[in-house]
Amino acid sequence: MKKRLTIYLNSIKFLFLLSLFFSLNSNNIIAQDCATLVEFVWNNDTDQFEPKNGGDAQGIVISNIVLSNPDEVTEVSWTSLASICKVEYHGHKKTVLHDPAVKSGTYTRTDGHNIERIKFFWYNSDPNCAPCKGGLTNLTLKYNGSVAATIQVDEKGAKGKTVYGPTEVQPGGTFSFEGSKGDKKFEGNEITITIDGDVDLVLHTSCSVSVFLGSVFGSFTVMAGTSKDGGPLCQNPLPVEMTSFSVTISNNLAQLNWETATEINNYGFEIQRSTETTDWNKIGFVDGHGNSNSPKFYAFTDNSVTESGDYF
Repeated sequence: MKKRLTIYLNSIKFLFLLSLFFSLNSNNIIAQDCATLVEFVWNNDTDQFEPKNGGDAQGIVISNIVLSNPDEVTEVSWTSLASICKVEYHGHKKTVLHDPAVKSGTYTRTDGHNIERIKFFWYNSDPNCAPCKGGLTNLTLKYNGSVAATIQVDEKGAKGKTVYGPTEVQPGGTFSFEGSKGDKKFEGNEITITIDGDVDLVLHTSCSVSVFLGSVFGSFTVMAGTSKDGGPLCQNPLPVEMTSFSVTISNNLAQLNWETATEINNYGFEIQRSTETTDWNKIGFVDGHGNSNSPKFYAFTDNSVTESGDYF
């Protein structure tokens, strides 16, 4: 079943609308649960909120921090890639519920307490899983190659061990492995996967890179996995993680450029234009990369922008 997600992107006076088309298996749609996503802690040295224990930010950006006194935060704004259903602002704990869920917010303390920690909760489609936290402990990967190949997985450093292979794997075949350390994490927080002796992938296993079910790394797709503090991995909350968008206008030409970090079943982007911000007309389509876990760059040029300003 093909689904459509509409993304609105603003740049100066132009509003660009991208409709993202992606495939969705209806058998995977189950009830949603408001589960812990990530916690941020205030760092007095950097004057920033940072993920607890050096973890991954999980697509959340905290900005517009207001200090009433040195190191006393009274107001913050945030944006998120995932749908946030609840936020806890700690110092003196204050819980803010979001129903329906939102992807941005601003909070101001008015009770005399400063904000020391912020804990975000998301709509997780599976309450028995969580984002990668504390480092990966095991993975099951599917080999996406077209011919059988000998695959080997090695940990980093002198203490690192071969945790899988060398073993021949058929196209579409899966294989599993776990870390060699006492806590099952991977030595050196890094693994190298070779195909027929050639390096195909170097993957950081500390959760500094987001790892979800369905994530594509090199010639492999993540089918299952567990992290030390999060347990079983979840599906990616979004089919596409967009990291940048820009537009330049010159001589009645509008040049759109955007970049994605990851894509899952992404069929492509539909570009639409309007002069009233209500009635939209399709002016183009850019193919997506299907499944990807590396940066992808896109561009589209519209050669009929009027001086009065159109909306896209």
